[in-house]
Amino acid sequence: MAYVALVKIKLPFFSVRNPESFQVGSSLPIPPPSALMGSLAYALAIKKRLSPDEALTKVRDYVALARATLVSEAPAIPNPILLWRYRILDKKREVLKLIRTEKHSYIDIKSALERKYKDALYREYLFIHNISAVYVLKKDKVLSRDVFYLISRLGDTESTCSVTDVQMLTYREIQMKSVETKYPLIFNEEFIDDIKGDYMIIKMTDESRAMKAYVIPIRRRFIETKRGVKAVIYEPSKVSVNLRKYVRVYVFNNNYVVDVPI
Repeated sequence: MAYVALVKIKLPFFSVRNPESFQVGSSLPIPPPSALMGSLAYALAIKKRLSPDEALTKVRDYVALARATLVSEAPAIPNPILLWRYRILDKKREVLKLIRTEKHSYIDIKSALERKYKDALYREYLFIHNISAVYVLKKDKVLSRDVFYLISRLGDTESTCSVTDVQMLTYREIQMKSVETKYPLIFNEEFIDDIKGDYMIIKMTDESRAMKAYVIPIRRRFIETKRGVKAVIYEPSKVSVNLRKYVRVYVFNNNYVVDVPI
């Protein structure tokens, strides 16, 4: 049997830094496959008492594809936040030398830490209601539902979350040249002939942390509040993709996850 884990994740906000952003912490609109794999690896490490490397190796051995999509209860709203960061680990030797110097009082050390080893960063967060994550398990590989319920973070260290529902569903693996999907797929011009619908093309890290361009079915639009304030929102979308060659597609409950080779 072949299974897919459909995981509903509830979170107040998340942030995964866009790998192509420069000097600002703009976020991807959805968690990339690498973040989904890392979150599951953490959950498996807790469940099985594994080291991080052991857990990640096992997850990559079990999971063929990991994809996320927004859920339509409410739009995702990006907002910048100013973060204060202490760079103590970056300057570990200097900080230890400062602390061990007898002539420095507590006030001296505290002032030095705040002046020399603290900086600010504008980081973008997406305030959101729910995300749906799909883990396509390889044939004859099974992970128990309770492992997915242990997922507790999706993105950076502040992006805590909770899993509200996990469904283990069987899937069919078929070959298709025309497909409609709400899940991201790799953008490869050799395979893709035409795309219709609202989408963004963004580079993200895949299940093995390799950088690839993805077609992300998301509608980005501006809204205006009653007070006249304009804001950007992201909404879930679907795309119809025509391909030049047959590709592997995983089908479950009338959902399609497209595996475009690179």
